[in-house]
Amino acid sequence: MTTFRILLPSLRPVGGIHKCFDYANHAESLGYRVIFHTPRPPTKKDKIFSREDFSHFLARREEMFADLRIPFSLSDLYFFSLPSDFRVLERLVQRGLPPGNLIHIIQNVRHASVDFQRGYAIRLLSRPMVRIAINDIVRDAIAPFLHPGSVCETIPLGHRSDFFLNAPRTEALKTLIRIGYMTWKSDIGDRVAARLGSDERFEFRPVRKPLDWPALKSFYDGIDVFLGAPNREEGFYLPGLEAMAAGCLVVTPDAGGNMAYCRFNENCIPYPFQDAGAASEAVSGIASMPLEAVRNYRERSYETACSFSLDAERDNFRKFIHDNFSGQLLPA
Repeated sequence: MTTFRILLPSLRPVGGIHKCFDYANHAESLGYRVIFHTPRPPTKKDKIFSREDFSHFLARREEMFADLRIPFSLSDLYFFSLPSDFRVLERLVQRGLPPGNLIHIIQNVRHASVDFQRGYAIRLLSRPMVRIAINDIVRDAIAPFLHPGSVCETIPLGHRSDFFLNAPRTEALKTLIRIGYMTWKSDIGDRVAARLGSDERFEFRPVRKPLDWPALKSFYDGIDVFLGAPNREEGFYLPGLEAMAAGCLVVTPDAGGNMAYCRFNENCIPYPFQDAGAASEAVSGIASMPLEAVRNYRERSYETACSFSLDAERDNFRKFIHDNFSGQLLPA
C-alpha cells in the first residue's frame, strides 16, 4: 500500500494544521496508508483531536504517528505545508526522491512575500514539486514565482462549517450587542474596545489564545458580532467563515485570501485594515441597523458558509491524485 506521509511542524489547533488533518482524512478515503511525522508524539491533551473527525487519529497513534526521521521511498507521497519543513524533506531529494513525490499545499498569500520566513518561502516556489493552492487568490499570488512546468492546481478550501451551524438566527439584535474578537494576530479588537468601552450598547468579549473546537463554538454562539482581526496577508482566515456559519454578523478588512468568501456589504461589513476608527464606526453602525438588513446579512452568511464543503474538497483531491499520479503512487 502506498503511504501518504504528512510532515507537521506542530500539533497546535490552528487552521493550517487542521487542513493537513483534513487531507489525511481525504487520503485515507482514497485508500492510502497515512503516517504523520511530528516533532513529538501526540497526547490526549492536544486540542487538535477535539474535532470528532480527527479523534480517530489519536486512537490509532501507535500506527499513525512517527518522528521526523522520515524514510526514503520511491513509492510514497510526501505532503507538507510550512515551507521551512522542506528542509527535512530536502535530504530525501538529495538521495534521489523525484519532485513528483512531493506535494506542497500552499495556504497563504504570504508565500509570495520576501518577508515570509526570511525569503525562504518565495525561494522554495522555484523548486520543482507538485503544489495545491487553497484558492485562486493564493494561486495568483504565487504564480509569478513558480517553477516552470511544475504542477500547481487550485483545490478550493473546504471546512467543517456544519460544526458551527445553528438554527438560523432571525431575532433582532439585543439591546446589549456582544462583540467578539481574537487577539493573537492583531490588537485591532482591543483598540476598538478601548474606543467604545464606555458605550453601553456594546459588550466586548476577547479571545486571547487558540481554543479547541467545542470552546470555539461556544464563543461564536455567545456573540452577536465577530470583529475580524487577521494578519495583513491571509490564505483564507477561517474565523470569519466560522462566525458566519454561527449566525454572527462579521466585520472584517480585506486580508487577501479571505476575499475568497467575503462579499462586502452582502455577507460582511468592511473596514480598512488596522483602522480602529473605521472599525469602531462599522461596529457602531450595527446598533442602528434595521432588522431586515440584519437578516439579509445572516442569510447571505449561512449560504456562504455552507458553500465551502469538505466533501467537495475531497472530490477535487481525488481528481487531482488521479490526474497527476500514476502507477505505484496511486493508492492500492
